[in-house]
Amino acid sequence: MANAKVLVVDANQDSRAALAHALTEAGYEAVVATSGSFALTMLEWEQPDLIVSYAKVQDMDGYELFTMVRRDPATKDTPFLLLAGRDRPIALAATEAGVDMTVTGDFTLATVMTRVQELLGDVSVVGKTLPQLQEYFTNSVAEFVKDPRLTLALLEAQSAKIGVLGDVKTPGVMVMTRPLRVLDAITLAGGILDTGSSNVSILRQYEDGRVQVLAADMKKILNGKANPEENSYLRSGDTVIVHGNLFKTITKISSMVGVTTLVTFLTRGGR
Repeated sequence: MANAKVLVVDANQDSRAALAHALTEAGYEAVVATSGSFALTMLEWEQPDLIVSYAKVQDMDGYELFTMVRRDPATKDTPFLLLAGRDRPIALAATEAGVDMTVTGDFTLATVMTRVQELLGDVSVVGKTLPQLQEYFTNSVAEFVKDPRLTLALLEAQSAKIGVLGDVKTPGVMVMTRPLRVLDAITLAGGILDTGSSNVSILRQYEDGRVQVLAADMKKILNGKANPEENSYLRSGDTVIVHGNLFKTITKISSMVGVTTLVTFLTRGGR
């Protein structure tokens, strides 16, 4: 489940931070609680897709927390992963009470992440490079296979969309079936019209609503004199705008509706 939210309940700062970091690296959103009572309070405003709790937290054990979560109609269906470790009585009690999954004995962070994936489904790979993914999956498999050697390859992507607008032959929204640089996107859009200039803007919107405007010079890119950032790989949701007569119209529209609204509209294909 891409971008799933995971609530981590752990009184130990080091292990709590390590798990939260691993979850974030895997594409999940991690929220943390240091005690069972704090976790229950957080559940009043947070709606996690999974709860991961250690057997011992500050004011109750993981089994007690699980039973309280199950008694609340608002959270009774939330998957619960109990990291029981060597505390077999708590693991047994939770299992009999219907906990979704337990991890017992000595375990590693890779073990926990594997169980998280089993409960939540697909791993989000948004914003990650193939080397980063290879390292992540290798570490996960290493729990079960000695010296694993994995090879990953991007065959096709269907969910990433970008917009190419302004003075190009065929402006619009396109699906990135492979990694694209700025030059690639403009080429796929039919190239720059006679009315266009070499100046290009890339609008990049972040999850918190911020919009970053990046600049590129097509003449420098074509002549091999541009900085690497100017012809960098595009991200899903980016909008490439070639300056020119049409760019003036787009600028006028953005001044009326706002840049954020315009970018959101464009990258969703007008839907």
